[in-house]
Amino acid sequence: MGGPKWRLEIGGRSFLAQILQTLGEAEIDRVVCVAGGQFTASVQRLFPGVTVVTNDKPDEGMLSSVKIGLVPLATLEGVLTVHVDHPLVLESTYRALVAKFGDDPGAVVKPVHQGRSGHPILIPQGLFKVIMQSDNRTSLNELIRASDLRQLLLCCDDPGIVNNLNTKLDLAAVGR
Repeated sequence: MGGPKWRLEIGGRSFLAQILQTLGEAEIDRVVCVAGGQFTASVQRLFPGVTVVTNDKPDEGMLSSVKIGLVPLATLEGVLTVHVDHPLVLESTYRALVAKFGDDPGAVVKPVHQGRSGHPILIPQGLFKVIMQSDNRTSLNELIRASDLRQLLLCCDDPGIVNNLNTKLDLAAVGR
């Protein structure tokens, strides 16, 4: 994509700025941003109200970032795992995920759009220990499937949950 995804722009804002604004609108106030070591200082400077933690080995896999992000949130009942390459998730989706989790705080809550599962995923505290003890090459979905936790699917009219913007063609496809 020509640079770090968090800096790429959509709608005149960086992916990260877009996500943080939407989380704020959804009244999600405890946000931890996991940044690659070379970007930690920049993210802290640009987003002073966000807790920024460093992943010095992001190439070890997405789970390595989830683990690092969970540490300062370990006392919460659940955590939304938000990916920077999904900047178009709607405020209403974040709110609906949190509300559905409130109905069953021991369950994993996954959004679904037109039959496709997407991100963010809300994981309960019951999965935190499993995540922390797992190999970084394991996917979060593999851990969820292997667990005995209930999975609640949230059907939503939000293509942002499945719009994984990994390439310039992906970005062009969403018209931004």
